[in-house]
Amino acid sequence: MNDHEQKDADKDLMDGDARADEDNEPPGPAPGSRPSSPANSLGIGDPVVASRLSNIHGGGHTELASARRLRLENERLVAEVARLRRLLLSGAARGEVGAEDAAMEEEARFVALEMELQHAKEALQALKTDRKRLKAEKFDLLNQMKALYGTLEDKERELRDFIRNYEQIVVL
Repeated sequence: MNDHEQKDADKDLMDGDARADEDNEPPGPAPGSRPSSPANSLGIGDPVVASRLSNIHGGGHTELASARRLRLENERLVAEVARLRRLLLSGAARGEVGAEDAAMEEEARFVALEMELQHAKEALQALKTDRKRLKAEKFDLLNQMKALYGTLEDKERELRDFIRNYEQIVVL
């Protein structure tokens, strides 16, 4: 192992990322993606390939670090593209064109419906409370009416008794 390979191995160990050389290759193009040109399909225009070629021809440690950064960035972007494709496909499967806008609109609609439901529950509770109160007032008024009818009947009897007594006194 020469000094250059030793430095690379040390760098991998310092990163806590010791990998075999074949694992250091960038992932292939995402499924369904097409290269923009025939040269690009061979990887000639790829910055990672260009930096690896310069490493073979005596490039320095900074180029290796740059290649590693580019590889990591490429992996991150490929993962993001895959995630966005899944989002787009799931939105298209549901018939939505702008899935994120639709999701935000759906969330706003959901919140509005929840608020409307809460207001309806509060109104229903208020109506139930009013109904109970009115029922109690009705029962109270009914009892008052019964008491008044009882009092009225008593006064009628007293008046009849008074009239009868008056007639008896006048007739005598």
